[in-house]
Amino acid sequence: MRSIASFASLLALGLLVGAVLTMASNGSGESSALANGVDGTGGLEFRSLLIGLLLGLMLSNLSRVPWAEFPRRIVAWVLSYEHNFFYAGVATVLVIILIFY
Repeated sequence: MRSIASFASLLALGLLVGAVLTMASNGSGESSALANGVDGTGGLEFRSLLIGLLLGLMLSNLSRVPWAEFPRRIVAWVLSYEHNFFYAGVATVLVIILIFY
């Protein structure tokens, strides 16, 4: 539950910062380039901002995964289910024989 609350608070903070950047002025009373857009047609797209925030949060969570353990775990999993792989191989060979005979 704590990780969900942390994720939601980071997302809310990112959206708040994006909204502040969009609405901020440069001090002279003019709107910023983010608020007006580069070509003056609009401001920051919140859909793009949200997607970027989600991707950034996902990447930060993926960076916490111990990637060095994966090969060892995969090998251990394959060895523990070796008999099932053997049965699946035999069944595949028998099905191929039935189809091509």
